[in-house]
Amino acid sequence: MRSRRTTDYVYDRRTMLQNPEAAFERLRADGDVVWSATMRRWLVVSKAAAQAALAHPSLHVYDLFRNFDGIQRRTGVDLAALSRICGWIPFLMDGPRHAILRALFARILAEIRDPYLEALEAASRDLLAAIAQRGGGDLARDYAERLHSEAIGRMLGFPAEARKWIAEMSSSQGSIDFAASVTEMREASRRASALLIRLEQLIAADAAHPFMARIGAHLQGAGLDDNKQTRIECLTTLLLLGRDTIGGTLSLGLAHMLDARGGELSPADWHDGERLSGIGDELIRMSSTVQISIRVAAEDLTLDGQHIGSGDMLMIFLPAANRDPVAFVAPDRMDARNAPHVAFGGGRHLCVGMALSRRIVAMALDHIAVLGTMRALPGRVFDESRNTRKYLCLPIALGAEK
Repeated sequence: MRSRRTTDYVYDRRTMLQNPEAAFERLRADGDVVWSATMRRWLVVSKAAAQAALAHPSLHVYDLFRNFDGIQRRTGVDLAALSRICGWIPFLMDGPRHAILRALFARILAEIRDPYLEALEAASRDLLAAIAQRGGGDLARDYAERLHSEAIGRMLGFPAEARKWIAEMSSSQGSIDFAASVTEMREASRRASALLIRLEQLIAADAAHPFMARIGAHLQGAGLDDNKQTRIECLTTLLLLGRDTIGGTLSLGLAHMLDARGGELSPADWHDGERLSGIGDELIRMSSTVQISIRVAAEDLTLDGQHIGSGDMLMIFLPAANRDPVAFVAPDRMDARNAPHVAFGGGRHLCVGMALSRRIVAMALDHIAVLGTMRALPGRVFDESRNTRKYLCLPIALGAEK
């Protein structure tokens, strides 16, 4: 048997948040797939190895629910609400349940696409108009983090105050993160419980709402229980699945665009050979807001020449794969010549919202481009989440500096 390629790298949250490329560069020097004896898992950093791992039939998703059960038994912490919501997220599972949920959400997204995009366009314009009226603001908290929840809330006829509260509460931090602390998971479960209760109250005012009726019809078509609880759980999952990924993509992508131009974006910068919204997929690649996909080997297998033993865990670093210098012409800048990326995952867990996400990013960039000159301000704050990288705060001012 060939000896393992090894690394002494140990995951550090702060470094991975603030300067992930430094960590990835160090890992690449050790190999595309390397074993960390300290972390006791394989680390995957190249695009080719990531694609192979994501598509491999014997690499299964990590059983997060066993982790929840173990924590509840050991500590007595109640994670029931968190478990309920995570039980609706397709990429957290394999087997029949995964196939059913993936098909369910694909059908729901296809049916609501047009009214959702219409609501999202109105929400985007309104949120940006408020920022423009103030002469600047927080592109993360006041726009990117709110956009998805605003669209869903408007479709359902929720009042403005409720939409804002839902956006604040629907963060996935501490829920699907690998090795999240018990405190983080307890807080995530508290938020999930509060969301379920508030959404039930809001929906109760219009029990025959056509949006919820459509969800019910799709639940029945999937052979799942259709009742008030399952409809609310499904709706909550729709909110969670889009909020952090859209927020992260836009906040990280806009920060990259500002930094690449010395902290200032002028109207002319939105036309660089082609409109930047035309290469929105590059913004998605550069952001790679989902940091890590975890897989566990169901049997012995070989990946990139390395023997992966049954039961071994793999951490697939998607941002590293999406800036792989071997795979991309210009890995560290937006360039339409770059190859397709893996920001949406791959294999049987390829994101069902991929096409919709591309439409959202293109629309957002079109709206942001007409704000005028945008200047970055001090005070950026990263989310502390391990799995979804994004800014919690991204201050900007509008108008050229005088």
